Amino acid sequence: MRYSAGAYTDIGTTRENNQDSFCVLRARSRVRGNVLMAVVCDGMGGLARGEVASGTVVTAFSDWFTKDLPMRIQECSLKQVGDIWIEMLHGLNERLRDYGRAENIRVGTTFSGLLLMGTEYLWVHVGDSRIYLFREGEMDQLTVDHTVANRDRGTEIADVRAGNMLTQCIGVSRALEPDRGTGRLKRMDRFLLCSDGFYHRCRSADFAERIEKKMESGAEMTKLCRELSQLMIERGERDNVTAVLVGADGGWKYGAETWRRKMDRLWHGRGFYINKELIRTHSKEILL
Repeated sequence: MRYSAGAYTDIGTTRENNQDSFCVLRARSRVRGNVLMAVVCDGMGGLARGEVASGTVVTAFSDWFTKDLPMRIQECSLKQVGDIWIEMLHGLNERLRDYGRAENIRVGTTFSGLLLMGTEYLWVHVGDSRIYLFREGEMDQLTVDHTVANRDRGTEIADVRAGNMLTQCIGVSRALEPDRGTGRLKRMDRFLLCSDGFYHRCRSADFAERIEKKMESGAEMTKLCRELSQLMIERGERDNVTAVLVGADGGWKYGAETWRRKMDRLWHGRGFYINKELIRTHSKEILL
């Protein structure tokens, strides 16, 4: 299975800074084939230094992909990766909580992460950013928003005014319980990871024709992310807007054998080769 990806982020119309962060990293393993990781983090706009929180989490996962995964790739299953990611999120939650207490502020971020490995995928999620799967003309939201509205849905205590408040986010929650899921990839699957600024004014019809067409490069996927983000802003979205689009079994202009020979030249005997890296954070301060 081959992967492609594109991404776009925009500060929006009213925010003073962009508190969203994302990364897309792609690699090739002799043992496990192609690997891709995508992460979107939305720093809390109502809290101080949301960009520090989102940037710290994205940087930590980028470091894991480039430094830790190559050491584990041979024996690591997606279930084990899920365990590792959740352990990382618990550690980052405590680190950001400690930072907030030391600075007498509150910092927090959502997390939506996706890993494609071979013919399988893993997702892990905290907060109200989202991951969608587009398959055979159908749009399926894989994640569930961790909001008061979803928690209290159908109960007598449901409060519309507090509906958008988060019940979980990294850096604030005392007890963090990330969601996760796995599945098998099908040809022409498309995944969308996005912040809430992107999906508030987005409709499935916006993707109906665009998402199904064959996209030959990450540049074309980035163009689609940019076009849809701008459309959301034109519809009145004021928040930061971030979208990452990932495709399976597409996006390469090379045939399978040609691509294998190309990667062999790049490997030079290495068992793990990172052939694309895209990271964007807007914080000058990252907690290490």
